[in-house]
Amino acid sequence: MAHTSNHSNHESNVYSRNRQFQQVGVNVRRMVVKILTQYSSDFVVCRELIQNADDAQATTFQFQIICDTSNSSSLLEEKDFHNRTITELRMKNNGKIFSKTDWKRVATIAEGNTDPQSVGQFGVGFFSVFAYAEEPIITSGEEYIKFIWNGDSLLYEQDILPVQQQSDKTAIILSMRDKYILQTGSHLNSSQETKTVIPTINLTELKAYFAKVLLFTRHIETLTVKINSLNVFQISKKKSANSSISNTFTFKPQSSMNQILYLNSFDVTEQIYTIDNTSSITLGHVTVEADVNVDQQFYDYIERTLKGLPSTIQIQLLFVPIHTIINQQQLQTSLARESLNSEILKSILPLKFLNGDEIIPSGFIFIGLGTHQSTGIGMHVYSHFIPTVEREELNLQDPYIARWNRELLASVGQIARCLYDQTISQSSHNRSHIHYNAVIRPYCFQSTTPNEKVGDIVRIGFFAVGNKLLVPIKQSPSTKQLSLVPSTQAYLADSKHIHEFLSLSLVPFEIGKHHFFTALQDYQLINLVDKPFVEKQLMSSILLFNELIELLHWLCTCSMTDRSYVKRILPIIRFRETTNSSSTSFQKLKYYDATNLSSVLPVPENVLPSNIAGYFSQEQLQHNLFLIPCTFKDLLDSYLKESQYHLFCNAKTAECLLSNLSKHSHLFSLSKWSEIKNILANLKCIPTTQGMMLPNESYIPSKMSTPDSAIIKLNVVSDDALANQINVKNSDENLVSTYFLKQIGCRMLNIQSIIKQWHQHSGNLSQLNQENMQTLIENLMKERKYITDADWKVLKESQFLQGTTLKSTNRTKQQNYIPRELHFPSAAKELSWDELLILDWHDIDSNSAEFAFLKELGVKEVPDLYSLIDRIILEHNDKQRQFRETNRKYKLPIALRFFAKSFQKHYSTIWKPNDIQQAFLPSYLSTQTNNNNIILSKLDKVFRKSNPLYATLLLEVERLFEKHHIISLVGIKEQPTLVQAFDTVMERKNELLTNNSAGQIFAYLNGLEGLNQTFIKRLSNTTFIPSNGSSTLRKPSQVFIRQVTNSNPMDLDISGLLDYVDFGPEGNSLLLTIGVLHFPPIPILAELLLDRQETYFANLTNDKIILDQKISVYTDCLKRIALVASKTPEFQDGSLERRLKTEPWCLGFQIIERSDNRTRCFKIVKPTEIYLNNDLQCERTHRPICPNEPSLNTLYEQFGAKWLSECVTRDVAPKGRKKSTNQSNELKEKIQHRLNILFVDNQGKPLASLKETHFQSLKSNLSVYEVKNIQCRLTFQNKTKLVDSKDSSSCTLQYENSEVILYLREDSSNSSYDYADISKELADFVFEKSSELLISLTKDRLTSSVDSLERHGFPARYLLQISPVPIQPPPPDQQPLPKSQGITLLLGGFLSLFGRLPRPGKKAKLDDHSILPGQSDEPASGIVNRTISPQNTSLSNSRDHIETVVPDISQIPNPTTEREQINASTNVERHQHKSKPTPAMHLTENFKSGNIHMNRKLRHIVQNSRPYSNSFFAHSGYVDIEQYESCEFVPDTNMKIYPNSGISIPLFIEENVKVTDEMLDQAKQLAYVLINLAEHVFKLSTEALHLYRDINGSRIAFNTKGSLFFNLRYFEQIYADELQAYLKKRTGSNGIINTIVNFYFMVICHELVHNINSSHNIDFINSLEELAVQYMVQKDIFLANFSFNQLT
Repeated sequence: MAHTSNHSNHESNVYSRNRQFQQVGVNVRRMVVKILTQYSSDFVVCRELIQNADDAQATTFQFQIICDTSNSSSLLEEKDFHNRTITELRMKNNGKIFSKTDWKRVATIAEGNTDPQSVGQFGVGFFSVFAYAEEPIITSGEEYIKFIWNGDSLLYEQDILPVQQQSDKTAIILSMRDKYILQTGSHLNSSQETKTVIPTINLTELKAYFAKVLLFTRHIETLTVKINSLNVFQISKKKSANSSISNTFTFKPQSSMNQILYLNSFDVTEQIYTIDNTSSITLGHVTVEADVNVDQQFYDYIERTLKGLPSTIQIQLLFVPIHTIINQQQLQTSLARESLNSEILKSILPLKFLNGDEIIPSGFIFIGLGTHQSTGIGMHVYSHFIPTVEREELNLQDPYIARWNRELLASVGQIARCLYDQTISQSSHNRSHIHYNAVIRPYCFQSTTPNEKVGDIVRIGFFAVGNKLLVPIKQSPSTKQLSLVPSTQAYLADSKHIHEFLSLSLVPFEIGKHHFFTALQDYQLINLVDKPFVEKQLMSSILLFNELIELLHWLCTCSMTDRSYVKRILPIIRFRETTNSSSTSFQKLKYYDATNLSSVLPVPENVLPSNIAGYFSQEQLQHNLFLIPCTFKDLLDSYLKESQYHLFCNAKTAECLLSNLSKHSHLFSLSKWSEIKNILANLKCIPTTQGMMLPNESYIPSKMSTPDSAIIKLNVVSDDALANQINVKNSDENLVSTYFLKQIGCRMLNIQSIIKQWHQHSGNLSQLNQENMQTLIENLMKERKYITDADWKVLKESQFLQGTTLKSTNRTKQQNYIPRELHFPSAAKELSWDELLILDWHDIDSNSAEFAFLKELGVKEVPDLYSLIDRIILEHNDKQRQFRETNRKYKLPIALRFFAKSFQKHYSTIWKPNDIQQAFLPSYLSTQTNNNNIILSKLDKVFRKSNPLYATLLLEVERLFEKHHIISLVGIKEQPTLVQAFDTVMERKNELLTNNSAGQIFAYLNGLEGLNQTFIKRLSNTTFIPSNGSSTLRKPSQVFIRQVTNSNPMDLDISGLLDYVDFGPEGNSLLLTIGVLHFPPIPILAELLLDRQETYFANLTNDKIILDQKISVYTDCLKRIALVASKTPEFQDGSLERRLKTEPWCLGFQIIERSDNRTRCFKIVKPTEIYLNNDLQCERTHRPICPNEPSLNTLYEQFGAKWLSECVTRDVAPKGRKKSTNQSNELKEKIQHRLNILFVDNQGKPLASLKETHFQSLKSNLSVYEVKNIQCRLTFQNKTKLVDSKDSSSCTLQYENSEVILYLREDSSNSSYDYADISKELADFVFEKSSELLISLTKDRLTSSVDSLERHGFPARYLLQISPVPIQPPPPDQQPLPKSQGITLLLGGFLSLFGRLPRPGKKAKLDDHSILPGQSDEPASGIVNRTISPQNTSLSNSRDHIETVVPDISQIPNPTTEREQINASTNVERHQHKSKPTPAMHLTENFKSGNIHMNRKLRHIVQNSRPYSNSFFAHSGYVDIEQYESCEFVPDTNMKIYPNSGISIPLFIEENVKVTDEMLDQAKQLAYVLINLAEHVFKLSTEALHLYRDINGSRIAFNTKGSLFFNLRYFEQIYADELQAYLKKRTGSNGIINTIVNFYFMVICHELVHNINSSHNIDFINSLEELAVQYMVQKDIFLANFSFNQLT
């Protein structure tokens, strides 16, 4: 330590030696501004000056506001100064006048008051006056000081006041620097915002601030506010020595928590605060004197930082007395006299009284004056706290200062605890909830602001005193008074219900909600009642009824979080109804009584009784207590047990049970009702006048009850009274309805006895006369409402009515009948039905009550329906017999007329047409010539409209039924449904479905309703169509309807192959609708060929014409199959595919050699027996069966046919001595010279599948010799034949011992070699698998001159000068693409380049595979022009050409796998084999001569165009069978010309396209372009131009027989929007115009070439190039002058 000190002194001496120190400059203005920014209080100036006055021991302080009084007559009241401008503020106090030291300090920043007891700490508070004034003035005693700014420096002037201004007071005068507005108001927080930003002083807030300031001033007792000379506010405080607060507090001196303070006194007084000598309030005041005990280091730090610590400090607390809290309502009433003063006084309370009884602690920390820091308890606190600079918060950051402030705050907590203990102890043990609630309110600890730590420290001090802390508790639910116990012995419960069922030392629920008890929980000073604790208590408790209810209510709240807890508690509950009753357990509780059942009836032990369940809602019982509702219906099962039958036999319990059964009877099912009635029927369960009786022995009380009957003694109410609540009181118990009693079998009347009495009255027990019968009926009518159903049923089945008939004359022999056996006499009379059994009451009035009663009993108004129908049939037969005997006119039966008249009233409800099986409707058959033959028809076999299948309703019957409006009700229809009619046809098919009658039947069916998909599906599997020449009926799929066309290849004889039928226009319409086709679908056509080819070609005569026709028809069918077989699922897998592979159906031809002639015979064979001809030598030598049509090759091959070349073994050998000639040597040199160009593409890269070793051998070891002959042997089907030399190849290439020898047959007749044969041998040797394209390419490179090759774009000279590019092996993951396929793809690429013109403004994007490895990067036309043979791309020239300008490039295969590449190569080769061999492409040495021929062709291209004459365009669609050379798939097309379009050329619209005005405008634009190109460029007749608009087709344009069609939709989607934008502006580049004209110029060229060439072969490409060049100049001239200006 000594060394360090010396070193430090040494350094100090070094830095001090020979140096002069300069004073640090201070920018005082900026420093003052920064000081002011530290003060956030609105009245910081008042605070600082009041604090200074209090330090000067002033007792009064006056704050005077000087306002501008100009432009005002009188200012007598406070409100008159509202919004006045403040000119000056004057503060005056009566404290000590300034001493010299004071004058010095006030002129020095940060000097401050050195008195430790003073509040100011920093010496900067006075400078807050600069917030208002630029030049503040202080006067005190005889002197004054004035501050003046000089730039950024602050100067002051101090001098003696004039004598007249000298006084014993101190004043501060502030002339307002800025404009301030004074705002007055009658309430706190009533200031209004102003639109202009002008500072204000709010007078009401100033008053409230002064009231708060006065709370802890040491000397100031009065604060006054004046405006000019008007006193507007004065508040004063007064300490009361005779405190009304109990002064019996005892205090034991104690140290603070960390022994920094020693609390040695505790004084409690009252302070009264009064405003304007009117409103006042009293607060309790605690003063604690404490000695300060800190170490020297701590003291030195505080003194160095601030101004030291006093040796003794005070800690003061202000609180609201208990009686004031209790009487808070009275407090609010007393303070309401002066509303503003009342609000001001309430604002200084440390408790905040909210609405209702809620009170929140709101005490604050005071450091001389108030701060923004809350205490967290209901007490204001003042002490020697050290604040932050702005004095609004406590400094808890600095370690030493924080230690001091924390100790003071903890001491505040200790003092508050002492106050609590004294207050709670002085409360008697029988105090009410209200008193203890008031005691605890101030101690409900709250979070403090702005610093939360302050409240935590106070709370720590509160609980640091000790654990013995008394709290009020309630010993049991029934206890009324509270008592005090230590908190550790008390319990807190979070539910009010717990307080009502647990006998425990519980803090009352309302009191326990205070935060005070939350703090007790945090310090573990109180016990908590949780669910396990409750469970433990309940195990040893027996609850009373009310306690049980509260427990269950509490469980309802627990179920929200713990369902299992509730289910665990219920079984352990024990309770008793009263203190003397026995206990009951809920051990088996599962249900609750949901019917409020009377307590007279016992409930099962698992059911909660209704007297308990009634306290809870259904939601609580089911979802909180998890009980299942138990209705009386559920309880009934227990009561219906045999062990409980005694309840029904006891009058008291039976009364309750029967009442509940009556009340809930509507809930019982039929089976339950049956069980109840069966049980009650055997129990004496009905209380009667004669005791307990069985139901059927008991009689419901009524007027007809007799004294000797067992009359029911229940509270019986009639059904009407019960429904309408007549004479039914809420107090009425155990009501039983008459309906219920009737249901269980109780009686109303004894019908048999009544009838017996009437018999006795008539004197004849067996029979009633008419008069007595009528009297009996009248008496029964009077008692009708009392007759039970059982008695009524007995009455209806009793024989007590007298019956007769119309023809009966002996009334003495009349019998008694059951009511339902009789009819009213009027029916028999109207029907003239003498035999009908009627009631013997001939004059009964149909409108009388007796008539209605008898009708209810069962007497019939009309005969039974089926009896009436039988009567109709009987009458009809009589009429017919009379008609035949007398030839009288047929009259409708009377019964039928009666039926029509009575139908709606009597028969409509029971009428079921399907149940009426009798034929009773008069009708006639339209197929019979004699319509007088009236027959009776069944309801479902007769119709109103004449027809060939059913009877027609007689016109008189139709009129009769229409008269009574029943024709539709009866079910007679205009005509049958289609299904119904067809069923009839099938029932009579042998009769109706003949060639002669079927047409009429089908025509009739065609006009019927009911055709739907279900019926069509049914017909598709039904044989019902007759065919010509056959008695067998066919399915719709087996016959066809011929379609009349101009040229139909099917017009030839097809009988035996396809069954064409014709049943007239209407009959054919039906068949077409249900699915009969004009021509069979291809899979069906294939099946027909399989099934019928044998019979079709059977029994042929020698008529060659017929044979040729049949072959032609059969071939055409095969061609149709060939078009789709590869793309149709039925041909790929399934039974049809298997049949096509194994059965004969392929048409082939074979040459039969005979001695005298050669015959060409056709044969129908299996696919494996026919050979596809690609080897003419074998075909000539072995004569296999081959197809006559190359277009069928793919079809045959698909199902197993093989190429002839694959089935032939060829043995070629040179014959004779080999020799070398000049010509052979020249050939050798030529081959070797041109090797570099023979097998490469335009870049010199080797073509795909080139064999490197063979190529090198050809280059180094080639020899060429001539021999006498080249012998060829062909082996086919184990037969070997020698080929004639003229038919064999002229050369052969042998590979012997690494030497390549080309043998040439010497031919004296021909001076040149056959280069086609030579090229084939070379290609076969060099390539893995050669093709016609590669052979043609080799020949072209070998024979053409270098100049010719150069003209065609091939760099021959360049390649001949360099070595060939080595062949690079393909990547391991990709096999090389066969060149044959590559060339085909290049052709597709050329067509796509032509057709896929990029949209203007967008860069054209080529497909990733448009140029493949081994292909040229040059335009595709250059390669295609020299390599593609036309025979590979032909389609039948007779077919209309429909062109797609943009081919679907997505169809070009992506050669990614070896399998795909092999398949692609194979497909291309086989495609080449399908066409007939043609001569190799000839060389064009003189292009001029070729051009002459081309010009001749071009003249015909335009001339061949013609208009399309029809108003509609229909195309059935066909499938492209050429991969890329011709058009893509053409979908079905059905279009009609759009009338009145206003367009210069025809516009065809596809079905379902909605034509809009915008569409027509765009059509005019496209037509305008096409017409101008036709007229000014091509000189083409505009009649050949047509537009069409489709929905989703892929075509841009097509050519059909010379008529050119252009797709409007393509123009709409690609060009229309951009063109429209250009036409609106008419500025900038007209690139869109150039693009449109150029595009459609090429489209027209493309379609015109199709006038002479339907395929996309090499000739097509050459013609397209020549045509485009021919008209290019005219197009450019036209384009230079073209615009849309003339288009209107």
